[in-house]
Formats: sequence, structure tokens, C-alpha cells
Amino acid sequence: MRTKTILVFILIIGYICIRTIASGVYTHLRSPYYGFVEAFKLVEIKFGATTEEVISRLVREGIIPGRKGFQLLLLLQPKSRFIKAGEYKFDVGLSPLQVYQKLVSGQVYYHPLTIPEGKDLFDIAELVEKGGFCSQSDFLAAAQQNELVRQWDLQADNLEGYLYPDTYMLTKGVKPSTIVKMMMKRFQEVFNEELREECARKGFSVREIVTLASIIEKETSIHQEKPIISAVYRNRLRRGMLLQCDPTLIYALKKEILYQGNIRNRDFEFDSPFNTYRYKGLPPGPIANPGRESLIAALHPADSDYLYFVSKNNGEHHFSRTLREHQNAVIRYQKRHPRTGKGGASSKTPTFPS
Repeated sequence: MRTKTILVFILIIGYICIRTIASGVYTHLRSPYYGFVEAFKLVEIKFGATTEEVISRLVREGIIPGRKGFQLLLLLQPKSRFIKAGEYKFDVGLSPLQVYQKLVSGQVYYHPLTIPEGKDLFDIAELVEKGGFCSQSDFLAAAQQNELVRQWDLQADNLEGYLYPDTYMLTKGVKPSTIVKMMMKRFQEVFNEELREECARKGFSVREIVTLASIIEKETSIHQEKPIISAVYRNRLRRGMLLQCDPTLIYALKKEILYQGNIRNRDFEFDSPFNTYRYKGLPPGPIANPGRESLIAALHPADSDYLYFVSKNNGEHHFSRTLREHQNAVIRYQKRHPRTGKGGASSKTPTFPS
């Protein structure tokens, strides 16, 4: 009887000790830890890293207070819950349990990548590289996936014009092809099937409308001007006039890595189908990636008979119906402003539309 009483007593004491230890461990795992002074830290967990390597990194960065509590968490949880690779944002004051939950649920950190309207493939590749996602060359290689637009553009040899300008949330280590597909998907959402069918009803291919929209995007950022500029170029196309558009020449030069920040006189003779000072009609493809307003303006030009426009050097443009009116506007607005290489008319070549 005495032995049985002692055994019960030992079991009770053992239970109390285990409960006390477990309670202490539980409290420890749920307690905020302030192991660094910054507001947050970004830590990348490499693919293939061992559990011990991950724990050592977390301790070293001040994310968790020590190894044992975190090891116990991993031991007690189902074996199917593994730490997932990726970059994580850890706010100061997280508990070890919160850190663990973030890692096993794969709550990776997303970085914003903002692509402004009117950027071409070369510009986007530079932004992607600056964001730390991939190299310019890798992005440009991924942007050659013309099969993504074959359903509506059989002439495309790359995705210029179809990478929709927007803000994308990306993880570090994302594949260039994934970035490209995200931008392509966004284009399809904005320039949807209904708008693509409208192109056909109006006698234009999607490629022609996107090309015109890319020119409009490069010429102005003012909402009210976009349909008017669309009308100017439509009118010139209808009359068989050269478009004589600076942004198309700049793009031609950029493709051959010849653009140096401004257009030189000899550049107007540069032999490229994108040089609308030499070749009539639209260039063979888009020169940038337009936003929705420019796409809609390309489809719905203003009811206007303007044939010319010139920059007022304040972001706005003056529109003219006749060459004489345009020449006067050039003298008024451009007399003291030499050609800058983006938009505007040259006083030496007053027949230019822009």
C-alpha cells in the first residue's frame, strides 16, 4: 500500500513538472522576441537548405532566440509540414511560433515591380534587373515567347506591345518566363476578347491597333489628347502620308543600340522599317507597351481632321489642320527649342506631324 502511494505521488509530481515545463515552453514559443533593432528583416531560405541550416540562419539574424525551442516545434508538428524555400519578411517582435507558421505555410514576401505605361522591352528589362528579379538578357530572352500571342498576332516575333504596364507583386527568384506570362495575362484581361473582336469589325488587326496605341502612348500622357493624336495618325495613314513620328525612329535606333539620347540629323535617313520618316504606313509592330487609355484611343479616334501637332513644351500639344497653320505653330512653340528626340516638330522640317 505504501509503495502504491509513493508511486502515485511520484506520478503526480512528474505530471506537475511536465505541465510546468510544457507551459513554460509553450509560453516561450508564443512570446514576442526582439532580436534585432530594425522594423523588419528579409531573409531568404534557399531551396535545398537543411533544417539545421535554416535554424542557424534564423538565430544568427535574431529572428528566434535559440535553437531548442524551434527544434521542438518541428519535432511536435506533423512530418508533412516542411519549411518552404523563398524570401520571408520577419517583423520585429514575432514569436518563434509565428515564425514557424510563416515558414511552413510558405508566406513568402512579394516585391512590387511597377512598369509605367509606354515602356518598351528594353526599358522593362532594365527595371526587372534593377528590381533584382533577373538579368536584362534573361528577361529579353523570355520576351521572345511569341507563341503566347499567336492566337491573335501571327506576325509577332516577340511580346513588344503585349506586356501590360501595371504593378506586379513578385517573389525573388521568380522565373523570367513567369513574369512575362503575368504581364501577358494582364494584357488579355484589359484588351479582352470583346475589344479584339472590335478590331476585326473595324478592319484592323490586333497588331495594328496595339502598334498605333504604342505610338499614341509615346506621344502624350494627357488623357484628352490621346483620341486626337489617334485621329491625326489615322488621317495621315488614310492620305498615304508619312507618319514622321520621332518615337518610331528612336525605337529603330534602340533596337540596333544606336540611340544616344537624342535624334541627330543623319538618323532621319536610318534604314529601318520602324523609321516612319522613310517608310509609309504603320511600323511593322509596336514600339512600346501601351496602357488601356491609349488602346481605347487607337480603336476610337476623335472625329477630327487634324493632320499635324507640335509640342507646346509644357506636356501639351497644338493641333493643326493645314501645313501653314502647323508651320506657324512650330515657329511659335519650337523657335527656341531644338529637337529633343521625343515628340515635337522641328522648325527645319515643318512638314513633320510631331
